[in-house]
Amino acid sequence: MADPVHRPSLFVLVVDDFQDAADTTAAVLTLSGHDATAVYSAAEALKRVEDQSYDVILLDIAMPGMDGCEMVERILERPFSKRPFLIALTGCTTEPDRARVAAAGVDLFLAKPVDPAILEGILDRIGRFLETAQA
Repeated sequence: MADPVHRPSLFVLVVDDFQDAADTTAAVLTLSGHDATAVYSAAEALKRVEDQSYDVILLDIAMPGMDGCEMVERILERPFSKRPFLIALTGCTTEPDRARVAAAGVDLFLAKPVDPAILEGILDRIGRFLETAQA
């Protein structure tokens, strides 16, 4: 049985062109014990995933230049020893948006604004899953 106090620490990349949102999300996750980094474009995120393995990538969909769906498609073209869990954290909430995000390969769709406690609960579950898978 899992220790209810134990919180797995995850490597998280937060991708959002709205810097305040990205920085705030990364700060909240860092305070929760995760190693979270914020970047402000899909292109910057692609550079980061070349150099660092992430457990989770939280991403906005509507970004200038390359949007989140194209970014996900490019990420998933890469070989991984462990594939990151992809979570869309976005204001794009129509059914066509959801279908497009799912088709791109995103694992979970969350509409902005998301309650930090809900996000932390999701990350805790992902962390526990990863610990179990690695055991």
